[in-house]
Amino acid sequence: MSVEKKDKSDQILNTFDRNISQIEKCLENDLKEVSIILIVTTFEAFLKDVFKFCETLWFSHTAEQANPKLVTPSARKTLRKYLKGINAYDEFLKTRYVYSNMVDPDTISLNEVLFRSQMGKINFQNLKNENGVKVAYKAFFDIVLYNLLDADERNSLEMWKKLIGLFEERHEIVPSVIG
Repeated sequence: MSVEKKDKSDQILNTFDRNISQIEKCLENDLKEVSIILIVTTFEAFLKDVFKFCETLWFSHTAEQANPKLVTPSARKTLRKYLKGINAYDEFLKTRYVYSNMVDPDTISLNEVLFRSQMGKINFQNLKNENGVKVAYKAFFDIVLYNLLDADERNSLEMWKKLIGLFEERHEIVPSVIG
């Protein structure tokens, strides 16, 4: 791992650990609503950071060769299906044209479309819809997020449902705190 990648991975983990420490302090002080907001925000940030950090592994499950070279039809079909599902395929093609003479036009274009556009195309605040994190992780990494929460599949699914509940509860809390 390069020094730059190591520094970035350390930064992601340190931020995560610092956030967990803050959550624990809030829970100790019986600050339930603040804890929920921090838990969900920490989870969102971690998933986004890991997603971006692992860009060299995007679509590696579709072929022997991993991204950034989406050279196989399987990888390109997977990408097309995902981008069409979030209404970003045309934007990707237009952006890819702009960067077509660059060393890695696919990754540059994907990063611009998915992360640098005004709102971003992947909604890390959403676990389950087409533009949500669950679908993105499945398409880009072939990872089923709700299976990762526990070794026991049933427990993992129950934890996933609780996590969705926390996300929904956070969305109810934030407007009341702001307003």
